[in-house]
Amino acid sequence: MKKIFVCALALLTCLTFSACSDDLNIEKLGNLGSTDDFYKTDNDAEQAITACYTDLGTIFEPIKAIDDLLSDDVWCGGGNRNDNAQRETIGDYTFGSTNELIQQTYEGLYTMIYHANLMLQKFERYDTPVKKRDQAEAYFFRGLAHFYLGAYFGTAPVVDHLLEPSEYAKTNSTREQLYTQAAADLKAAIGSESLSRKTALDTKLARISKEAAQAFLGKVLVFAENYTEAAQNLNEVINSGLYRLNTTMPYENLLHAGADFDAEHVLEWNAVADYANYTQILSLYYIYRGFRGEFFNWNATDSQITNVSNSSYGFFNPTEDLYNAFVKEEGTDGYRLNQSIKTVRQIADMGITLALGKTLHGNEGYFNWKQRMLNTDFIIFGLFPTVNRLWMSYAEVLLLAAEANLQAGDKPEALKALNAIRQRAKLPVKTDLTMDDIKTEKRLELWGLGTRWMDLVRWGDAAGRLNGKGKEMPGFNGRKIVEYANPDAGFKSDKNEMLPIPDQEIKLNKNMKQNKGY
Repeated sequence: MKKIFVCALALLTCLTFSACSDDLNIEKLGNLGSTDDFYKTDNDAEQAITACYTDLGTIFEPIKAIDDLLSDDVWCGGGNRNDNAQRETIGDYTFGSTNELIQQTYEGLYTMIYHANLMLQKFERYDTPVKKRDQAEAYFFRGLAHFYLGAYFGTAPVVDHLLEPSEYAKTNSTREQLYTQAAADLKAAIGSESLSRKTALDTKLARISKEAAQAFLGKVLVFAENYTEAAQNLNEVINSGLYRLNTTMPYENLLHAGADFDAEHVLEWNAVADYANYTQILSLYYIYRGFRGEFFNWNATDSQITNVSNSSYGFFNPTEDLYNAFVKEEGTDGYRLNQSIKTVRQIADMGITLALGKTLHGNEGYFNWKQRMLNTDFIIFGLFPTVNRLWMSYAEVLLLAAEANLQAGDKPEALKALNAIRQRAKLPVKTDLTMDDIKTEKRLELWGLGTRWMDLVRWGDAAGRLNGKGKEMPGFNGRKIVEYANPDAGFKSDKNEMLPIPDQEIKLNKNMKQNKGY
């Protein structure tokens, strides 16, 4: 019976496809076009560069998450061990070349490069102001992607044009070559004189501005140790008068929706609060950083926190080492400290107490306050945040300028930049400074914003600061405990200065060599 059924089914299938063959032969009634037809008009150019802007929003979370997790400023955290193993292994340095978050980041950066190269090559005729601007923006995006490939992966290939099939098996580049490409692209964007420009402090600009490109070029040049040229670009952004540190808004609110398009934001990705298309602003960044409600008794009535969401995931918890660094510089009553981190005692005073029998994983009794998730920060659920994604703040520009000017021999200019940060933090100004002063200020001001690990690597400080990261994983159940030991954890010199080239890239490309140690 089974054979008869199979034969009958086969016959019916043949008859069906025979009967439908004429129906499938449909006359082509319109021309959907090809790539040769598309890349012609201003509207086509706008659609093409929109792909790069989309990439800028998409790669924000993995780019920032990796740096934060690798740093000495946060524990991965979460609900329990292996709640998110991909992130946890990054946080304790036990990751390998098959880590999905690292793969996602690598692919995302090359996707941005591909979209930028499409824009640059398909619109070779800069015959309208729109196309000129979009071309300049494409140079910016390609430069940004090459910078992060250099800072994170070190030996990833430079790709400065659309590849032919014969070029797919690219060989490794060097970190220096990637930074050189990044700088060249950013200079091309700036030199075009076609990028959008701010005209005043309160200009709300969602597109890439000339000053944003200059600021990012300054960052690339600092990483490349070209301090004189870096200082020139960063000082020009500062002296433009188009940005300033926000001293009127409470420090604890600077990273929330109410601060979107603030004059302190040099480069941000615009998250449009459109209820009809809210899925377009999907991001894990904000929901990871905040209170995990199931672990707390939530009796909060204090006006400070009635808007705080308790439906976050409980990752990215500040380390005790970071808290102690704040206290050393500012004291326990420090303005910036108390608007950045809350202790378990402080949140208990607000009505948030640890539930009986619960242990917070990857936590030492300190909580990320400046990135707490607010109910007014998202549409429907925390996965759809309306907060603009901040790629670079004016505070970072000032701190990069402090370093570049100091290294270039201009201590007065360095002091001026550093003291602007300290004054906003309500700290005494300095009359002299060293690189250690800049390192400390940058750690306290920018923690949790995805800059720390890259800095430690380029400063040569990573091994000393990170070799014990994750060897003992802390938990908190009313007091700090060691949840488990992990002797294989911690930064390894001559290996963890770079991330691994993703395993599948090595398998697909016989000319690529894996980074040392992976």
